[in-house]
Amino acid sequence: MKKRMLLSSLIGLAIGVVLLSCSKEEGDSFNFRCYMLDNNYESKAYYNDDYFKNPSTEYNASLSTLSCQLCIAITPDLDEVSNDKILGNAKSMFESMGYKDIWANSGYFDYATEVSQGTIFANKKIGEKTMVCLSTKGFKYGSKEWANNMILGDNNSDAEGLKESSLTLLNDLKTYIGKYNIKGDIMLWASGYSRAGALAYLLTSALDNAIYDDIEIIPNVTIKKEDIYTYTYESPKAAGINNNPRDEKYNNIFNIVNPNDFITYIAPEDLGFQRYGTDIVLSSSFTDKDYMNNISRVKEICNNLVYVNETGGYMLDQFVNYTKDYTKTSLISSINDTNKYNYPLGIFMKDLFEGLSKYGINDRTLYVNYFQKAFASVLETVTKDLSKTKSLQSYFLVLVLNGKINQIVKSLEEDFNNFSNEAMPIIEEIYNKLGSELDDDTKDSIKYLLEVMKNMIINNDNIIPTFANINNLNVIVSGHFPDVVVAHLMSMDPNYSTLVLDYDTKGEYYRIELDLNNYNSFDVKDSFGNILCSVNNKELVLGGIIPYSINHSNIFECYIPKTYNPYIEGDIGDDSIDIEYHNQNGKNIITVNNVSNTNIKYIL
Repeated sequence: MKKRMLLSSLIGLAIGVVLLSCSKEEGDSFNFRCYMLDNNYESKAYYNDDYFKNPSTEYNASLSTLSCQLCIAITPDLDEVSNDKILGNAKSMFESMGYKDIWANSGYFDYATEVSQGTIFANKKIGEKTMVCLSTKGFKYGSKEWANNMILGDNNSDAEGLKESSLTLLNDLKTYIGKYNIKGDIMLWASGYSRAGALAYLLTSALDNAIYDDIEIIPNVTIKKEDIYTYTYESPKAAGINNNPRDEKYNNIFNIVNPNDFITYIAPEDLGFQRYGTDIVLSSSFTDKDYMNNISRVKEICNNLVYVNETGGYMLDQFVNYTKDYTKTSLISSINDTNKYNYPLGIFMKDLFEGLSKYGINDRTLYVNYFQKAFASVLETVTKDLSKTKSLQSYFLVLVLNGKINQIVKSLEEDFNNFSNEAMPIIEEIYNKLGSELDDDTKDSIKYLLEVMKNMIINNDNIIPTFANINNLNVIVSGHFPDVVVAHLMSMDPNYSTLVLDYDTKGEYYRIELDLNNYNSFDVKDSFGNILCSVNNKELVLGGIIPYSINHSNIFECYIPKTYNPYIEGDIGDDSIDIEYHNQNGKNIITVNNVSNTNIKYIL
């Protein structure tokens, strides 16, 4: 109970109030350079030592924006020929903030091993304490590191591959502190984007555990939990749920999460994974009731960033759901049926990864024994030459096209029962084109994965048509670009916005499912009685922008932000309504049962 009360206080106060109060220290502006896909760009940032005057358990919007910009600035331009030039952008930004003793580990310049990571360190005196800053690159890293992201292990703890990499980060932190003879009281400012974000919160969790257990983890220095400031962005889930990653012990970690980014759904919760600390969930149509107003401001900022021509600007609202055209025989033939699907990208990606769990990869040990080799092999193969490719977006699209996705789908249609065997020669051809070969164990692992995909396709008639659409692939890749996150953060940062957006970032929502074959009349309303979505005499009546879908079995579902304080009203017939309540600790199932021919008002 104590933990829940503290977490509630943290999330409710630190996000709802602190966004407007504790982060109002104005920073001193400076220009920094960042390497975004193809070119270097100059942009403005704000820094102030006062960002660290409050305890790290209080979310600071300005520090969050700056930390994300630092993650971008340290991304190396590996086309440069000398280490000094590769390090140039990062060094310039650190010096602009008054930091010294800038040092990069070997992994920053090279693709070394499966567990390597590239991190830059610097330090600065703030009052009587030494602030040590570290930021790990989340882009431009090697194929073996990509593959290791998929090594989950089956010991019910943190994801094995990323955990091992975080231990190398801890060792590098110790090396840096010793190298520059840092002693006494220190603070730590850690940040990371994508994979690097997971390494940052895994590192911090190890430090938090040591502090909690009163164990010396770094010689010759003393550090308090309230002096460890950790901000991660679009990070995967690498914390084992059995380790209680949402415990108050880790409330100095803030993970900024865009629900429309596919990376944030890996590894699935159904396999027992979460992130350490608190998620700051950015505006989306299923978590933010003021989404339309808020996202218009975010798009305005995003489309005016200096590197917008490189990234394409805000593209997430261009995502379109397609369903199979049942008047044609081809599985990949599709139609934009707005009466069937009104899903944002985030719901589609959630369904995709939950589908992998639901239709075959539903156990961590099972994943390790049958699927881990396939995922690791695919990631290592397709990212082998990624550093040489100017545009990640273009690379991904070319890969899919060269991968002959239409041939694979055709093999599914022509010989459904023998799909995995028919598709394997095509996949082997892709591997050969990319300069790799498949061993027998990996072949078997990929076959298991293909069978799971087949089961997903049987039960989700929109998966292939939606995912195989080239425009959608562009949008899906863009969801992981940092400019989208930066724009969200700027909209909540008083350094960039005179009218700071202040919405609920806890990311709580309801998912309601019902069978239209067994239904009568039903309304979902907000706290003011406005209809959000409705079924009347088995016919769907739509309202507002609530995401919804109706699959080929006539199962209806909708997603509603919790802040609507919604309720259900009507006659639900002889069926039951399944309601999932999602918060930062996962999902809880609520069921409304058998109240036939009764008008109900069920408060969610």
